[in-house]
Amino acid sequence: MKVLSARTHVSPPATVGGGRVRVSDRRRPRLLSGHRESGPSCAHRQEEREQLSDRGEEVRPMRIENIRQVKARLNQIVGALRDEGSVVITKNGRPCAVLMPVTEDTDLEVLAPSQNKRFWVLYDRARKRAERKGWTRLQDLER
Repeated sequence: MKVLSARTHVSPPATVGGGRVRVSDRRRPRLLSGHRESGPSCAHRQEEREQLSDRGEEVRPMRIENIRQVKARLNQIVGALRDEGSVVITKNGRPCAVLMPVTEDTDLEVLAPSQNKRFWVLYDRARKRAERKGWTRLQDLER
């Protein structure tokens, strides 16, 4: 870090190479709220540990692209989504959007609400109410 005066600090700029954004640790965006150790033995939940061996070739790391690169190469990036997976788009070094492939298996009716904050507020409220007052059995709804 270069110090210009007692008040002004200049951070090293973000560099882009190979489709990945590299920034200094101080400016790196936090995509997850908590720190997790990496590796198959450190899976957070039991389901994650069990599914690691089943995933095989399906799991790919998300590519990170600067918004300028996306604007310049949008057609190429969209064309590669099916093979390469989702792309995180950054603006000023911070994530701002995600491009994801849509196939015939993609359930858009589930995808849209899952990204809606209001949906999750209603879902959490309904779940808490069901925990307090009890769940309704499917057989009771059919009567």
